[in-house]
Amino acid sequence: MNIIQKRYPNYPLEIIHKNRLYPFNMFIMKYHIFQIYMDFVFDLLNELESKITLPPNNNYQCRVFGFIAERLLTIFLDMIQHNQFNISNLSILEMQTLFVKNIEPINLKLDYNKGLYYY
Repeated sequence: MNIIQKRYPNYPLEIIHKNRLYPFNMFIMKYHIFQIYMDFVFDLLNELESKITLPPNNNYQCRVFGFIAERLLTIFLDMIQHNQFNISNLSILEMQTLFVKNIEPINLKLDYNKGLYYY
């Protein structure tokens, strides 16, 4: 939060305490907005990386940057709504989260003449 406050002093941090999240870091957006988002995320993560010491031999804890990046999407969308990036006319469509279980395995075969197909 300190890094966000330092780099984006006009962003109202109290927004972060709202009880919502756009999870999974999945989105469809125009390329120029994607570029702004990538600059935002990696700018923050690169500075954060210099401040965090990861524990050795702990693969789960090494995922910290992915977890934080997932939360940064919500902050980025909030920042757009508060005119931090000069992006207008953005519509956010939320889709229902779908979890699938008990899926039968699919057998795939690669034939260099036919390509990849099911059998």
